Amino acid sequence: MKQVIVVFSSVTSAMGIKNYIYNKYGVQTKLIQTPKKLSFSGCSYCLVVPETDLEKVKKAAKDNNVSIRGVFNEEGTRLDY
Repeated sequence: MKQVIVVFSSVTSAMGIKNYIYNKYGVQTKLIQTPKKLSFSGCSYCLVVPETDLEKVKKAAKDNNVSIRGVFNEEGTRLDY
């Protein structure tokens, strides 16, 4: 199953979305620090999610007024979102 990396500006934002989509949709994600190869400054954090659940993550972010800094495939290529 393909995974995508969704970057948030803080651990608080990422953890909030992680909990929200688990409670609302039952989607399990993995919280990680943003890999250096994605070159975001600051202490950004990511959720690694199944590609099939990306729309749920985007909706959760919108519903909770949380900005997504970027979405990447497993190889680190930025995806349009």
